[in-house]
Amino acid sequence: MPERRRQGIASQLTQAAEVEARNRGWESISLSVSLEGNEFARRLYAKLGYVEAPTDPVSVSGVIILRGQPVEVDDTLVYLMKRL
Repeated sequence: MPERRRQGIASQLTQAAEVEARNRGWESISLSVSLEGNEFARRLYAKLGYVEAPTDPVSVSGVIILRGQPVEVDDTLVYLMKRL
């Protein structure tokens, strides 16, 4: 949500996920983000050290459940990764 941006919440959540992944013995972590639809997230992940994974973007379409509600999606996702 725009009014919640730039407060460090997403950075803290991402860093907490990284700590948990390290605690589980993982050597890397990955996530997906919209190729064109979420520039704010892409900038955040780049700032946190994520780079594009060596895999092709993936097209997704159909209905997903988001916050308990069905949402129609038609997007292309890029996978990002970070060595831990």
